[in-house]
Amino acid sequence: MMCLSCTSPGYSVTADADSCECSAGYYNENAACKPCGKGSYSVGGRSSKCTDCPGGLVTEGMASGSVDACAAPPGHFCKDQHAVQCSVGTYQDGITKSASCKACPVGLTTKDKGSASAAACSITLAGYRALYDSKKHVIGAEPCPAGTFSPAGAAVCRPAHTDYLLADVELLPEEDSGAATA
Repeated sequence: MMCLSCTSPGYSVTADADSCECSAGYYNENAACKPCGKGSYSVGGRSSKCTDCPGGLVTEGMASGSVDACAAPPGHFCKDQHAVQCSVGTYQDGITKSASCKACPVGLTTKDKGSASAAACSITLAGYRALYDSKKHVIGAEPCPAGTFSPAGAAVCRPAHTDYLLADVELLPEEDSGAATA
């Protein structure tokens, strides 16, 4: 028998071979080795197709050679070979195999689940005021000073009402302050 003429990165096989064997990350298509696309992989050999990554996982690039190349996309983390959306207050800014998302800085949260950048941490929590850079982007938060308050999402602290007490930045009416009465 004649050898097949296989193109790189595959190679031809002698004797009774009827297809090319390809390197990991490639599949055989008409005696040519083609790279697997993003989100799929191949262990190589005589495979005629690539295998999709499981559970919404993706690959960093093309020509991935095993399921180990599959990872969670931005805005997600890995759990049992599945991509899980980051919860509100967290984000993941790149493809990752991490089992958790990154927490927003203290005093900040995200608007939605699945945030894919630290910039999404731009909403202040109750009792905090926003800190801005020169371009008016939120870069952090700090607790409101004593005697002031701020509802969630507000950028500034305001003077507390006289009929409320502030306790650990939580607003409580005087009658519900928990103070002992005589």
